[in-house]
Amino acid sequence: MKKMINKSHIEGILYESTLEERDSKSTPGTKYISGKLSIEVAEDNVITVEIFENEITKAGKRNQKYDKLQSLIGANSIVTTGRDTAVCLKIDSALSLNDWYPQGELVSTLRNFNGFINFVSIGELKPQATFQADMLITSTADDMDRDENGDFIPNGALKVKGYIFDFANRIMPVEFLVESEAGVNYFRDLEPNTFTKVWGKQVTQSETIRKVEESAFGDDKVVEFTNTRRKFVITGTNKEPYMFGEEGILTVQEVQDAIANRNVYLADKKAQSENNAPASTEPVVKNPSTATFTF
Repeated sequence: MKKMINKSHIEGILYESTLEERDSKSTPGTKYISGKLSIEVAEDNVITVEIFENEITKAGKRNQKYDKLQSLIGANSIVTTGRDTAVCLKIDSALSLNDWYPQGELVSTLRNFNGFINFVSIGELKPQATFQADMLITSTADDMDRDENGDFIPNGALKVKGYIFDFANRIMPVEFLVESEAGVNYFRDLEPNTFTKVWGKQVTQSETIRKVEESAFGDDKVVEFTNTRRKFVITGTNKEPYMFGEEGILTVQEVQDAIANRNVYLADKKAQSENNAPASTEPVVKNPSTATFTF
């Protein structure tokens, strides 16, 4: 199996930091930092990077990232001090799945996890949120919106489903989007089990919905709520796909073995959940793909 590509790059103004330093239970006497860095790459697009870093590495040395993370605890952000004094960051991260079992059902969220963080000046800043990954594409389907009657109708975009791999070549089921007409036509015509590199942009899309319940007397009841959708939008792909099935690239057996390993991991996760392990507080997003692979 080739060393799989899985990278993300986020560059913008620190919107909010929820980083905290705590004592490590697994390594008494040392600490870890966890939380989220929310980065504004546009006024209507805030991208989150989740952080979990131990003070001491597995090799017994101090984590070189730790001092910088400490400085970001309580750092100037748009939320705390305003846009003019908020720090600017450039983060090279990677995509990862967060899996858990609320009410016994698998839920997964695709996230930016850890990475290398650098401070930059406002003059050096090039706001962006991008990703690139080697992807085994298994299927596509029309993306849907609800119309005014509550029915689902195609919105012109295409869901691209399949698998990517993390830094240790562990498999992850994912679902990306293609929104351009040329991209939709290209991916719709692809053969199942095409293995290629894709790249694109990350978008956090928020929509405020306002509902009014008319009252027989007095004031109407007005309810507003915000729906937020995180999108990974493919904007390009290799002109020629990889040779799937070729030794040294990716073989059917390697995919099947990787899925078997993931299923073992998920079984352990579910067992922990059933033993009253602490529940995740992540927003609920249904698992984008089941961990199966057949021809």
